[in-house]
Amino acid sequence: MKNILTAALAILAALPAGLAARTDRTDLPFADDPAALGAWTSVSFVEQADEFRPASGVIPKLFFAGVTLLPVGRTSNPGLSWTKGFILNPSMKTASKYTLTTADGIDYMLMEWKSGDYVDRDAAPGYYVMVYCSHLRLEG
Repeated sequence: MKNILTAALAILAALPAGLAARTDRTDLPFADDPAALGAWTSVSFVEQADEFRPASGVIPKLFFAGVTLLPVGRTSNPGLSWTKGFILNPSMKTASKYTLTTADGIDYMLMEWKSGDYVDRDAAPGYYVMVYCSHLRLEG
């Protein structure tokens, strides 16, 4: 047991000094993005945004199922808010960029996924690929 403790302490001592959680600014002012309003459903996950291929198929049961962006920065998830270009998560202190694109007549949102790996281990975010659910689109 003493050897395990000694090894663990040696690993901790080798970590860079001052290693702290990464945080983003989440108090961004609201800016409207009418094209983003409505329900978005996750269909895929890619490690890099440029890996996105519209015809790559649907991955069932993704961890992040999707989100509905409501007027004035509200969302279907009480822990999230949004402003043009960002989904904000104040509790995780992350501001995930999103981009909208259309391919083959289908509207897509690519959203950075800033998980604990991003916050605690300084890893690059992956990207959820979501499709626009037009039957839930908010008009007016």
